[in-house]
Amino acid sequence: METELASNAKHQMRAGFMKSCGLEDAHDMDLSGSAIVIARALSILETAFRTQFNEDLYRWKVLRPGARLHLAEHATLTTLDLPIPGMDAVTTYDWASTARGAGRVLYRQAIDGRTLISIGGTADSRRAKAKLGLRVVGKMYSYTRIVRPRLVQRVCDSVRMGRASRLRSRILAEPVAQLGADDMPGECAQCTWPKRTVDYVNSLLQCPVGNPRGFLLRNDHARLGYGVLMQFGNRCRIVDLRVASGDQADWNDAIGALLAFAVQEPATARILSAATCGLMAGALTANGFWKGACLRIYGNGLWDLSNIHLTLSDGDLFVL
Repeated sequence: METELASNAKHQMRAGFMKSCGLEDAHDMDLSGSAIVIARALSILETAFRTQFNEDLYRWKVLRPGARLHLAEHATLTTLDLPIPGMDAVTTYDWASTARGAGRVLYRQAIDGRTLISIGGTADSRRAKAKLGLRVVGKMYSYTRIVRPRLVQRVCDSVRMGRASRLRSRILAEPVAQLGADDMPGECAQCTWPKRTVDYVNSLLQCPVGNPRGFLLRNDHARLGYGVLMQFGNRCRIVDLRVASGDQADWNDAIGALLAFAVQEPATARILSAATCGLMAGALTANGFWKGACLRIYGNGLWDLSNIHLTLSDGDLFVL
């Protein structure tokens, strides 16, 4: 009883503080019917970045499972839960403000004592993160494989061609419109990842851009996981992958199985992905991907993220 009373008192104090500062937690509102709230947030973003945003995509981003839109008079920010075992973690995207200092105030309120894992960001956001006391706690590397050089207008000398993929794989990729509860993979003994729900993955497959395609991954004995591809012009992106195996060969074959479907699209010239852990990096390298730019991962604590598997879908990198 005391815990419930304390929780209610904390919530009331927080609500009073937010109101006095002109802050609103849009997640507590009915976002599905609140076009006004989303329009206000979009206005701040478009003013700050001086560009027009895709309203359908933005609505999807703030309504996806685990997302929360935070809004102030001159600032907006979206957080996304990252339920990593042992961490009450959250990542952020679409952070902008039109008044000096408003964004940092909203950022502190949005994190509210939780573990922060923030991947990359613009030069302005990186400077702001430094002022907030965030430090680099990990790295995400981009990976590219060129499959149709004739469709690539300009290929830098530093980008090598990927070798021919092994289209014969011990793992089969089965296209699916959505996943069922029984299709969610178990854990991997060699790495840790944010817990996924079937609603989260199916929401990803309903993203209004990129024509997302889902695949169940299985071998002769059992289901091993799933993968998600998205297409943006002549670029195909591996935006999510889970393989419930600590065997590097299984990860290699999972990427190979997805690669076989990616190259079936005639417009595909490049296949892009990213890696934060050794299993994913090894699988991409084994399938002829070239290691590219490094995105810094910022956090508000001291921990080792080198064995945590994060993908492009852990945030909004897959639509940038």
